Amino acid sequence: MVIDLCVRVPDPLSIDHFVKSARELGLTGFATALSLHNCSSVSNGTFGVYSRVNLTGKTSSTLRRQIDQFRRRCVILAVPLHDESIVNCIVDDPRIDLLTIINDDYETTLRASTAKSAAINGVALEVPIASLLKTSGLERSRILKSLRVSVQTALHADMPIVLSSASATPLGLRSPVALMYIGMMLGLSMMQLRSAVYSLPDEIVTRNIERLREHMVKLTDVMILR
Repeated sequence: MVIDLCVRVPDPLSIDHFVKSARELGLTGFATALSLHNCSSVSNGTFGVYSRVNLTGKTSSTLRRQIDQFRRRCVILAVPLHDESIVNCIVDDPRIDLLTIINDDYETTLRASTAKSAAINGVALEVPIASLLKTSGLERSRILKSLRVSVQTALHADMPIVLSSASATPLGLRSPVALMYIGMMLGLSMMQLRSAVYSLPDEIVTRNIERLREHMVKLTDVMILR
């Protein structure tokens, strides 16, 4: 399975268009923060759409409460990479799946202490590529440099890495091969690229769906489109 862990579907009416484009690009699923309860269905094969929650708390205590609230109600739980003191207090929680570099905020890079703590607890660094695609010239160079710094910090700490499109339009989605080419620009080896694009996103989704089932949570957060 090839799953994009961050697709920013704007509304329920748009989801069919995203699914169609994702299928054509060779994806078998994606995660979105859009509510899935009113999701429509598509035909021809099976495609997974998985719920995602991006935590928004401004303090560590607020984030902890949000983790308690959402962990058993979603497949993907992500924390934005922002204030180091807050993030360092949170990444020691293995219930978190992703530490996400924030689109349009490339002044903030991953710190070594954060990466080490995240690696110990199995939290992956999520690298969204949307801003790279919509910029050019000097601005793109600055973004690329910032992403490389965070990626290399993660690699040195043995922190897992995933690449995602973070696309807000169907045209912004990228095939697995395209994601791998972008990952090469970030300094990832072929083995690391295969993990970041293919195996790790699938492992995270599979693991969390199984955990939801173990806790007998109603899987309204997982919708299989047929």
